[in-house]
Order: sequence, then C-alpha cells, then structure tokens
Amino acid sequence: MESESREFLTPAQVAELLGIPPSTLRTYANEFGRLLSRDAQGEASIEGRAFRHRRYTHDDLAVLGRAKTLLEAGLSYRFALAQLSGDVLLNNVPRPPRR
Repeated sequence: MESESREFLTPAQVAELLGIPPSTLRTYANEFGRLLSRDAQGEASIEGRAFRHRRYTHDDLAVLGRAKTLLEAGLSYRFALAQLSGDVLLNNVPRPPRR
C-alpha cells in the first residue's frame, strides 16, 4: 500500500491517544523504531520527495500502545522490544517486580 493512501496520525494525536507527553513518544519512537513504519521513523517519501516529520499509522499506534503496557508492567525497554519483536519467549522474560 502506498504512503499517500493510508491515514496518518500526527505525533500530537498519538501522544494524546496514548496519554503520554510528546517527549515520551519521541523516546518510544527511538527505542521501538525498528518495529514502526518508515513514516513513523521520519524516513518516508511521497512521490520522490523526502520529509522528516514523523507520521504514525494505526499499526504504529497499536505497537506503541503495547509497548506502553509492557513498560508500565515493569519491563525494561530492552525486554519490551524483545517481547514486541518476538525475539524472546514470554517464559524467558523476567516478571516485573510486585508493587
């Protein structure tokens, strides 16, 4: 599917939907970037014109929402990335500390 035919969300919209500040969204985008679309990484182009503004798809929003859930459960960025990318079996991920 071509970039111009997808619906995109702005960083402000994604941050609001996730209930996080824009600075946290930038951190998430940097930490989990390999799991996001090229648009979310600021590396996309339309009709040969490159742009640097991040734009998120609904799939990106789902990944970032899952990442937020994992981080809030106590996983580190490293283990959350591994969990999201399927590199680690759930049984091998340490359980978060009880609060």
